Amino acid sequence: MSGFLMKKTITTILLIAASIFAQNQIGQAQNYQALPASSYLIEQPDLYYHQHRGFYFSNGLSIAYTYLRHHYGFTTSKNMEDSKINGYLLPYEEIRLGASIANLISIYGALGVGTGSGHYEYVSDYAEDTTLNEKIDCDERLLKFLFGGGAEFYPIRDKLNPVYGIFIGLTIGLSIDMALDHHDFVYYFARFEVGKDWWFSRRWSYGVALNYTAGDATSEYDNERDTYKNHAIGLTLRLSH
Repeated sequence: MSGFLMKKTITTILLIAASIFAQNQIGQAQNYQALPASSYLIEQPDLYYHQHRGFYFSNGLSIAYTYLRHHYGFTTSKNMEDSKINGYLLPYEEIRLGASIANLISIYGALGVGTGSGHYEYVSDYAEDTTLNEKIDCDERLLKFLFGGGAEFYPIRDKLNPVYGIFIGLTIGLSIDMALDHHDFVYYFARFEVGKDWWFSRRWSYGVALNYTAGDATSEYDNERDTYKNHAIGLTLRLSH
């Protein structure tokens, strides 16, 4: 009799244990299914969120003050021609296309065009033939074309940093500046800039930049010397990808 009770007790305990285990397994399964996917899947970071990576595009609109000078003279005499312009470009537009690498640097080609107005001065002084002497002092329309390439560097990598989006840039190339009724200024340039971008969507940003341009082109042939100079400072509003 005691053996029968023992077998019955063991059987009952096993049934209860099996029931508890089954209920526990069902509860765990239900709890697992109720969890959001993010709780058991590792989310991959979006490498393109508020970063310059891959294809790079920027469209900038600027206002700039520019100074241009062309001096043509002779090393063996005082004969010379001198042209100057002080004026403003408004607007000047520049498009940049290229690639951004690791949200650290963007490399691009640049194409720009602008129009404006300025004050034009021209003086020619030929001691050996005074019939060539001339003086012009007038207002003039300006037209600018730019072809070049460059890079932008983004030193701040922490998105939580309040100055995230700051960049430093350098563009070099060829510029053709025209005083439409009188003269063309053709020279090589280097433009330095510093600015900041703010993101308004996953890949797009708007920004502002301050830039300075220095230009120079000098050639000599026999006793003739031809020199072009440019200095400009500008403020740019831009839209970038």
